[in-house]
Amino acid sequence: SLLGSAFQTASGAVVTPETALRVTAVYGCVALIAGAISTLPFSVYERTKNTRKKVDHDYWWMLNEQANIDMTASTAFEYLISSKMFYGDAFALLIRPSRFTNRVTGWKPLHPSRVMPFRDTDYTLYYRVTDWDGGVTVYDAADIIHVPSLGFDGLRSPSPITYAAREAIGTSMAAEDYSAKFFAQGSTHEIALKTASKMTAEQTETLRASYMAKYSGSKNSRMPLLLSGGM
Repeated sequence: SLLGSAFQTASGAVVTPETALRVTAVYGCVALIAGAISTLPFSVYERTKNTRKKVDHDYWWMLNEQANIDMTASTAFEYLISSKMFYGDAFALLIRPSRFTNRVTGWKPLHPSRVMPFRDTDYTLYYRVTDWDGGVTVYDAADIIHVPSLGFDGLRSPSPITYAAREAIGTSMAAEDYSAKFFAQGSTHEIALKTASKMTAEQTETLRASYMAKYSGSKNSRMPLLLSGGM
C-alpha cells in the first residue's frame, strides 16, 4: 500500500503527506479545493420510475449542517476531501442508533491510516478500523463511505502527493530549504582573506574562529573565504 509511505526524491527531500503540507503551493491548493467543496449544498433526491425529484429528508441535516456531535458538515467534508488528496482514499463511518437498523443519524470521517480495507474468502469487502484507544473494529462495507482516487485497485488508491507529485513537491522542498540556508548565512561572501603561504587545517579554523568572534555583527553573518597558498 502507498498509504502513509515516505518517498526519497531525486532532490534528496523525503515527501510524506505531513512534509508536503509545509509546501505553500500544496497547502494552498488543498485548502482551496477542500474548502470549496465543503461549502457546496447537498440535496436529497427520491428516484421515481423515469426521473428523480428533490425531497425533504432527515439526512439533509447531517449532510449540510451537523455531520456528528463533534463536527459540522462543512468541517467533516473538508476533512474527507483533504484525506483523499493527501492519502488517495477518504473514509467515513456511518453512525447508526444500533447495529440492527439501516437508519443513519450521522457520519464521521476517519483518518486513512486507521482504515484497512480487505476481502474475505468469499470476496466480500470489509473495513478494519483501528480506534484511537488501539482497539480494532471490523465494519461491513454498508457502514463505510469510501472515496477513492485515480489508480484505485479495488481496495486502495495511490496518494496523489507521495506518488504522482512527489518529485515536483520534493524539488520545491529542496529549493525552499536551500534558499532559507542561503539567506540565513548572509547570501553572499563579502570578505576574503588570502595569503601566499599555505595554511594548515588547524590554522584555518583558528583564523576563522577568531575573525568571527571579533568582527561578525550577527550570528547569521556569512564566514569569510579563507584563501591560502596563493589561491
